[in-house]
Amino acid sequence: MLIFQNGTAYFNTAENTADIDENGLPIQSSDFDLSIPCNIETQSENKAGKYDEGKYPNGKFVVSFDYNGIGKDFQPTKVHLVHERKGDLGVFTIQRIEFYDITRTIQIWV
Repeated sequence: MLIFQNGTAYFNTAENTADIDENGLPIQSSDFDLSIPCNIETQSENKAGKYDEGKYPNGKFVVSFDYNGIGKDFQPTKVHLVHERKGDLGVFTIQRIEFYDITRTIQIWV
């Protein structure tokens, strides 16, 4: 299936990545070893999420991309989304991954 590309998703596919540090704060990892052109559909967006030491991006996005050459063992834990017009959306933990074999696409929810 042809995906209308409006952004790029950078995935963190390393197996031993920690989501929180020893103080319980979210870790913003910079080790993204896979980049894929994608379609980013905004479900909701709110940049006002806060924790004790600052702000974090708080949004809901559905990201679709073609999975030719990726394989079914694709199980990333984090994604860094960059939209063509909105710019850097931030780093998110992946909530759900769906593989659609008929259309050869993957959708992730963050």
